[in-house]
Amino acid sequence: METPGSQTSLHRANLERVVRAVRMAGSLTQAEIARSTGLSAATVSNIVRELKDGGTVEVTPTSAGGRRARSVSLSGDAGIVIGVDFGHTHLRVAVGNLAHQVLAEEAEPLDVDASSAQGFGRAEQLVRRLIETTGISPDKVIGVGLGVPGPIDVESGT
Repeated sequence: METPGSQTSLHRANLERVVRAVRMAGSLTQAEIARSTGLSAATVSNIVRELKDGGTVEVTPTSAGGRRARSVSLSGDAGIVIGVDFGHTHLRVAVGNLAHQVLAEEAEPLDVDASSAQGFGRAEQLVRRLIETTGISPDKVIGVGLGVPGPIDVESGT
């Protein structure tokens, strides 16, 4: 059982810190991960090895300041994310992977007077089509982000 302050709890927190740092930056060397998270180089090395073995990150040789280094980025196979942007007169949907690569993207006009049900229904259709386009299973979706300045149901305010 995992209890607060236990080794298991600390390990999980450190894993999350490393993944979060890499996710935010796109790619970091192990030394940069250590600096940005405050973890020791040895701890980062062990966590990166564990994440690599689990398929969460990819490690590639690189150089930093003239020295050999290992660049860490989230694996393109670790999952996909969806972005949906409802603009004043448009709808844009993008499908990307955790390695910060856009895999498919599409935009279309959206009537400013469209109901929220119409807007979200159209967004759902675009999301389904783009996921099919990528050939990736829908169960690989790990997150969806929405930019929703509209459509707004004027009558209910939702």
